[in-house]
Amino acid sequence: MTRSFKVLFSSVLGVAMLVSVSSVALAAVTVKDTVAPSDVDKLTATPGDASITLSWAAATDNVAVKGYNVYFGNDEVTSDNTAKYSNSVDVGNVTKYTVKKLQNGKKYFFAVTAYDAAKNESESYSPYVGSVPMGGVVADAGAGVSGKSSSTVVAANGVGGPDTTAPTVASAFALNKNQVRVTFSEVVKLPTQDADKSFTVQDNYTYENLKVKSVTLDTEDKTGMSFILETDEQNPGSEYIATAGIQIEDVAGNPINSGTSDTATFTGSSISKEDYVKLHPAAPAPAAKDAAVVKGNDKLVASADAATPKADDFIIKDVKIENDTTIKVSLSKASVFNIDPSTNFVLNKKGDDKNPLELSGVFIDDNKMDVLITTTLEPGVEYTLTAKDIVDTDGKSMAEGKNTFNFKNGDAVTPVADTTPPEEVTNLVVSALKNLGAKLKWTGSKNSAGDLLNYVVYHSTDDKTYGELKTLAKENTAFEASTLTPGVNYFKVTAKDANGNESKGKVVKIKLVETGPEMGLIAIASVGLGRLFGKKKKAKVANK
Repeated sequence: MTRSFKVLFSSVLGVAMLVSVSSVALAAVTVKDTVAPSDVDKLTATPGDASITLSWAAATDNVAVKGYNVYFGNDEVTSDNTAKYSNSVDVGNVTKYTVKKLQNGKKYFFAVTAYDAAKNESESYSPYVGSVPMGGVVADAGAGVSGKSSSTVVAANGVGGPDTTAPTVASAFALNKNQVRVTFSEVVKLPTQDADKSFTVQDNYTYENLKVKSVTLDTEDKTGMSFILETDEQNPGSEYIATAGIQIEDVAGNPINSGTSDTATFTGSSISKEDYVKLHPAAPAPAAKDAAVVKGNDKLVASADAATPKADDFIIKDVKIENDTTIKVSLSKASVFNIDPSTNFVLNKKGDDKNPLELSGVFIDDNKMDVLITTTLEPGVEYTLTAKDIVDTDGKSMAEGKNTFNFKNGDAVTPVADTTPPEEVTNLVVSALKNLGAKLKWTGSKNSAGDLLNYVVYHSTDDKTYGELKTLAKENTAFEASTLTPGVNYFKVTAKDANGNESKGKVVKIKLVETGPEMGLIAIASVGLGRLFGKKKKAKVANK
């Protein structure tokens, strides 16, 4: 009995040891992963201001996808040419990525691959997409067949298959009183006859049509997506809506969709066509000469060390010192800036390129030409301001040597006490709520000085004596009031800065009765705002 147990125990122990040794041996054998992830598919591109946002479908792998590589450049990379993508970035394990710091108005091509932990990369690029960053307006420029061995054709919307995406109107801009530039999201074809009838231009305040006399391709736009409309004389300052007709098609035959992104707004110009031609001469400007030294407010000495610019050059036109913490920069053309405009400027002490000054704030005026920069300046010191990555509304960059400006902070400037309130709110409207309530909505102050603190809502029943209802943080642009007095109620909204300066305010009124909003909204008006009712308007584009 005892011997049998010992024999049995020895046999079991031997088998256990054999299994254990075998397991260790098997664990030591590593099988190398040589299988690459699948090719990336369904790549799309959405243009933005100096950026393109890409998204794609997740790839698959026999183990697991670890991440993705995004390839891009200005050259079209296809399977039958030798062009290569000039840039690549490992974006990690995401299926959406924004490529930033691109040049507006310039076409870029993109493709994506997947990789796994063993560094195996997709055999082929994804079908590529091409797109054009346009500074706040949509302008996707189509695509084709991409590198390695991919053979899928990608449409303008970035999805595999034929192009079925309709073109859209990206922007409209008045060059002068008689000419409007209309830019599309892609290359389009106009009717061979009566092309002028493919466009309508309407005054958005009077509803009167502005006659379109002729349409020609804009030869200055190298993308071929812009046309010049010759019109009757515009009313300076009036808002117009330019509408493209369904007769216009893209190269794939997709027509403009009526009522869907077929319009753009622009402001009537005050410049005559003759003056515009003078400002944009065809002949070269006179030979370059050194720029003269100019003075401003007895505190500023400045000089543009570059050659005398042509009238049509895109340059830093002027720099003025407002005080020891603020300079005003004037550009020669309306411009498109990065989402963070502080990245568009570098300020150094003259001759010291390695230690740029810290810019505490950069504020862009609505005209897109004037910029306030806050920093700290030393008395008697010369400075060099450099603009970078800025393009005009045509997508053109500043020429090298014309993007710098030298200036000197002469004497110490005593800061002037701030007595200027923030700009007024706009688009203030009021609507009735139940139980004698009212809701206010508005567009926030421009806040050019950057010191807006809050909004103050006041109430009155006679438009003479107002009492404060609520102080709101500057992020708030709506307010609801309840248990109001039956009859006419007035509301005023002001903007207030950190120094206590308060704007005069905008006023709206509403007449309420006790039966509630069904009967209560008798009249609604906005003081000093213009027309509140009528055709719905498309949001203004950046290059108005």
